[in-house]
Amino acid sequence: MAGKAMTKTQVLSSLAESTGLSKGQVSDFIEALGALIGSELNAGNPFNVPGLMKVTTRVKAAVPAGPRTNPFTGETKMGEAKPAQTIVKVRPLKGLKDSVAPPA
Repeated sequence: MAGKAMTKTQVLSSLAESTGLSKGQVSDFIEALGALIGSELNAGNPFNVPGLMKVTTRVKAAVPAGPRTNPFTGETKMGEAKPAQTIVKVRPLKGLKDSVAPPA
């Protein structure tokens, strides 16, 4: 089973220690990177973090209200309408895949 994820403080401390920057500078960089990714995605462009990941969006169409059939039981119920959604997808790139050790 996987362990717990690092907290924000642990991530900032680790990056600050390994880069020689202060925690504040690392925090500012992470916030700026998040803002840059958001602005690129809002413009309709995918965003690559070189060697790590590619972030893209996909629009999921709206679903009107109406009857829905359960494929397992065949039972029909009235379903609610669902609005269109923007789905954010993050895919690992080769550099990140290669840095992860295979399971023992």
